[in-house]
Order: sequence, then C-alpha cells, then structure tokens
Amino acid sequence: MNARSWAMILLLALPGGGSFLFYRILAPIIPPLSVVTARFVFGLVAVSLLLFFVRIDWFATARRWRQLAIMVLMNGAIPFYIYAIVAVRVPAGLMAILNATTPLFALLITRVIAGEKITPARAAGFAFGFLGVAVLVAPKLLAGGMSAEITDALLCLLCAFLFASGATYAVQIKGLHPVAINFSQCLMCSILLLPATLAVDQPWTLPDPGLLGWFALLTIGMVSTGLATVGFFMLLPKIGASNALLINFLVPVYAILMGWAVLGETLSLAAFAGMALIALGLAAIDGRAFAWLRGRVAG
Repeated sequence: MNARSWAMILLLALPGGGSFLFYRILAPIIPPLSVVTARFVFGLVAVSLLLFFVRIDWFATARRWRQLAIMVLMNGAIPFYIYAIVAVRVPAGLMAILNATTPLFALLITRVIAGEKITPARAAGFAFGFLGVAVLVAPKLLAGGMSAEITDALLCLLCAFLFASGATYAVQIKGLHPVAINFSQCLMCSILLLPATLAVDQPWTLPDPGLLGWFALLTIGMVSTGLATVGFFMLLPKIGASNALLINFLVPVYAILMGWAVLGETLSLAAFAGMALIALGLAAIDGRAFAWLRGRVAG
C-alpha cells in the first residue's frame, strides 16, 4: 500500500470510532431499530447529494440488487442492529476492540474460499489475535460462566465476522461505482426498515433526543454510513479486503479516546491487554512492521 492508502485508512477509521461512541449516546434514548433506520435514511441523504454530482448509470447497479442485498445484510443491516442492542451495556472502546478482529476473520474466510496460503507469520497472527479475544472474555467467564457480558462479546464477534464476510463478498462485485453501491444499499434498507420502524417504534412518540442525540444520529448516518462507506468501497478494490479492514485496527484507538473524553468511560487492564494482543496479531499478519524491524536490525 502507498502513503495515500494509509492516509485513507487513518481518515476512515475516525468515523468508525465515532460510530461506537454514537451508539452509546443513543442507546438509552432511542430504540435500536430506529437508530439503524436513521443510519440508512440519513446516509441515503448524504449519498444522494454525491450521486447528483457523479455521472453514473445507477440503473445498471440496481439490476444487481440481489448481490447488493446480500452485501448490505452482512456489511450493514445485521451488525448495525446488533451493535445498537449491545451498546446499552458495552463500552464504546470494548465494542471497537472486539470489532478489530474483523481482519482476522477476513483472512480466515479468504483461506477457506480462495485457498490463500497461511504463512507462519499469519498463523502467529491468528494465534495472537484470538488470544487477545480470550483475554478480553476470560475474566467474565471466570467470574460467572455464560453471563450477559459474554453473550454481548460473542455478538460483537459475530458482527466482526459479518463485516469480514461482507467485505470479502464486495471484492467479488466488479464494475460498480462506490457511490452507486452505497446509494443502492441505503435505499434498500430505508425502504425495508422505515415502515417497520414507523409501525413498531412510532418515532413521533419518542422523547426529543436533544442536541447531542440529534448530532449523533446525523453524524452516524450522513458521515459514518454515507460518506465513509463510499470511501471504503473506493479503497476496497485498490488494496483488497484484508488490507482495507486494517481500518478496524485503528478504530479502537479513536473509540477509546472519544468514549473517555465524552462519556468518561474507562477500560480494564484486560481490555488493553486484549487490544495489544490483537494489534500484535494484525501486525504479524500484515508483516510490514516486522520486515521494517528486521531491516533495522540487519542494518
């Protein structure tokens, strides 16, 4: 990857970290279904503005709605809803740390689907990554078996697996413009979710979320779901799913800092140890950091 790709990864990780903070802000005041629906509706508004300025044949994209529907279920609708549910109990930083296992799942999926060779460095990366997850959940297991916190952690890992599956699947969809892809996804989800939200949550009966709540809704929709997702789909075909998903390695840093600054959240030593092991695993899989160190030692 070149410097521009790394700059994109650093930039796209910021709204990713913000998403977990916004989930925490919205969880006590807005039902999960309404949060997810707002993500796609406001995302649709943002991407519609982009679509107005980009000259593309959107109908050619719409004809591939089956592929797009599969992708949005794995890469958006289902994990977004799960995170909106668990955000009531799980700190933003911890959700982001568990989400950082996404690149590990992506490499495992490419191994199974494409037969990609697992080198000793990648095997070590898998081992460190999942050891990090074990360190995160072990204190809860030792304290009381299969608690609600363990269930929440497993649900977060399911989201990471779905994100990895969706990104790997998206790489196979050739010839579609990133703006058209995300416009189609936001449109499909808005059409499907909005009637259900109006019937079940009756948003007009909910209390006003306040200035911070509205800011969280608009930002998680227009920036995280709308603009940042377009950026991700632009980056994906250039550097591949495994590299693009390294964004998830940086997301916990932003999420922890934001959770601490805005909500006063703190994480345990086990959480930081788990994140360090996951980071070490990702570094081993990527290989560049260790190659640089070998070069420095040899020099």
